[in-house]
Amino acid sequence: MFVYSGTLISKFSIRHGWQSCVGFVAVAYAVLVGEEALITWLSGSGVLGSHDFVFSTLMYGAAVFMLARALPETETIRKFAFLGGLSLNIYLVHILFLWPLLKFYDVSQLWMTLLIAAVTFGLSTAFSVLLVRIPFLRYFST
Repeated sequence: MFVYSGTLISKFSIRHGWQSCVGFVAVAYAVLVGEEALITWLSGSGVLGSHDFVFSTLMYGAAVFMLARALPETETIRKFAFLGGLSLNIYLVHILFLWPLLKFYDVSQLWMTLLIAAVTFGLSTAFSVLLVRIPFLRYFST
């Protein structure tokens, strides 16, 4: 649903400045938190938790996508856009690095968990960049 809504939004030009889009993101986030609080209250759980794929999540995703499109193009934005193009590939290959690391290292301490997360992200990103450089796999990697 997010990909489809992003595709729909990408077909239209953004007529708002990035400052307005920041406001849209803030409003969408407030609605998201409000909806989470309402779900928590109605369920009687008493614990504010995350309920993925509720209506406001779609609104928040669309607002963030609009903000990303409205930002002026700079070198930093181009680097983030390149990483964004690799994000699905990074997600798909990260398990190849995470499983062996979890097999050999104890993650009972926070610093080790953060270290393993950083190493997994770094290796997955490097591997994804290599896959993009292979002509046959480029189509499937970005």
